[in-house]
Amino acid sequence: MGRGQFYSQRLTPYQGQKRCYGFFECDNCERYWESAYSWANMGQQCRSCLSNVYPWSQKSLEVIGVFRCGERSHEKELCEMCSFLGYSCVDYDLESNSDYDEPDYSEEDSEDSDYCYYY
Repeated sequence: MGRGQFYSQRLTPYQGQKRCYGFFECDNCERYWESAYSWANMGQQCRSCLSNVYPWSQKSLEVIGVFRCGERSHEKELCEMCSFLGYSCVDYDLESNSDYDEPDYSEEDSEDSDYCYYY
């Protein structure tokens, strides 16, 4: 059974199968972060309050210019995709994304697909 079969609604802007770059903001504690390991309908736990947070925006890794993150290690204990897989989604990404295709972003997201934040 594929990941998409678990969800009857769209929880994230991006609905494709590839990894993308996500922008997160926790409603509980207002913590903001970005992650190069963001997936369709998968959230990440806020490091401060441990609430599950879905990205408010997701962008293509090609647009952002990121493919693999070497500066910081992936916090798999906070990642819903890692929990779903039972192993680090970094390993899943290396297996499944050897040839990166442009993700299928929603219509409302397409007009500002080159927009991103750098903090």
